[in-house]
This record gives sequence, C-alpha cells and structure tokens, in this order.
Amino acid sequence: MPPRTVVVCEAQVPFVRGGAEYHVRELVRQLRLAGFDAERVSVPFKWYPKPEIAAHAAAWRLLDLSESNGRTIDLLIATKFPTYFARHPHKVAWLIHQYRAAYELAGTPYSDFAHTEEDVALRAELVALDTSMLGECRRLFANSLNTARRVARFNGLDARAGSSSWWTTLSRRRGSSASWNSAPTSSCTRRPSS
Repeated sequence: MPPRTVVVCEAQVPFVRGGAEYHVRELVRQLRLAGFDAERVSVPFKWYPKPEIAAHAAAWRLLDLSESNGRTIDLLIATKFPTYFARHPHKVAWLIHQYRAAYELAGTPYSDFAHTEEDVALRAELVALDTSMLGECRRLFANSLNTARRVARFNGLDARAGSSSWWTTLSRRRGSSASWNSAPTSSCTRRPSS
C-alpha cells in the first residue's frame, strides 16, 4: 500500500525563517495537493553552547513518530540536522543540510568550532552520529549536488541530488501498489573507501 500519512520534520530556530523553513512548508503543501495527508512536525533547535547540540539531537531520537492518536504514520521525511535522528520504520531524508559548522565550515569565520581537542572530538561524534542516523533512511535525497557531495565526502553515503529524483520516486509510490515497506535501502549505501 502506498503511503497515505506523511510527516515532514523541521528543526526550527524560534523567530528565524529562511530557505529551509520555506522548503518544509512548501513540501507539506505540495504533498497535500498530491493527495497525501501531510503534517509538519517541528521541534525548536538551539546550537549553543555546543553541548546543547547533542541534547537537541537526542530529543529528536526520543520521539515516537510511527503513529499519532492511534493512526499510523506511513512515512517520515527528515530535512535537516537533527530531524533525521527521529525513529521511524519508513524514514527518508530530503536533506537540506547537516550541521555545517561541524563539517566544511569548521575553522572558518562561519563556525564556532575551532581545532581544539574538545571541538575535534565533538565534530567526530556528530559526523559518526549523522552517518548512523542518515544510514537508517530508506531513501536519501539531497537538495543540491553540493549537499550530496558533502554526505559522500564526510559520511560515506550516497544521496540523490535534486528535487526531480525525489518527486519522481514519491509520485511512483503514490500512484502504484508498491509500499514503502518494500522500498530497498540501497539508496543509503555506504560508499567504498578510497
């Protein structure tokens, strides 16, 4: 059976609206127009002081989004850090971005991560957790080629870049008798080490 109920997960910094927030709202709107019963699930996110990052990721991990009010949620769509920490048997990611300050922005004016022992350890922990949590996804899509390349470089995972691959996959699932239960997990395979 194709998915009917979908939650789109959003990490929201209160009083901040930007591309990721607009993206999530538009995704929910388009899913509804396509006939899905879609809802946005938002949890506040605070990244400072740095120990808060892990606590906010853990909050997503503690959520049970497999059902609501006795109704099964067929599909969970994660969008950015730390939404993909949520547990769901049919989790996919349309990745807008990870916590970039811990990735390629570390050590630049755009990140509060320095090359100290403590920061290097936290960055390593975040990358390892991201790899594990994104690896749980049945499908991994990226909003851009840059995002897909970052996931490949730092996490060793393959992500399909661009919105067309996402909509094509979702449309096929919606219009067919196929189930997300049977969706292969090969889209989230680890890249061979080089």
